[in-house]
Amino acid sequence: PMETMAEIVKLKPHFLTLYPYDKWMGHFERYLRCRGDSSGPFLMGKTISYVDVALYDCMTAIWTLPISEPIADQNKKFPLLKVLEKAVREAPRLKEHLDERGEFWSAINKVWKGES
Repeated sequence: PMETMAEIVKLKPHFLTLYPYDKWMGHFERYLRCRGDSSGPFLMGKTISYVDVALYDCMTAIWTLPISEPIADQNKKFPLLKVLEKAVREAPRLKEHLDERGEFWSAINKVWKGES
């Protein structure tokens, strides 16, 4: 597992250009923008769904990698996704689970080590 993280860190100079990160995050950002603000922060409107939680996990997994771009850049490029991220993070019942689980990579490390 730690060897895998070391390999990921080696990718840092090329991470955002070699992988479709901007393309896919851009698709979700555009979807939220085209839908309009009055629909709510979630992909399907005002009510959270499995899709929002899945996207949250994908976004936070990428954004917490040591090779990801700075948070200020994420906020500028993907403001609506950042609103969705916060809305999912603060959702009742999910907040407790996410607080207990911790950051995505911390949770993955526990699984790799057999602690969870």
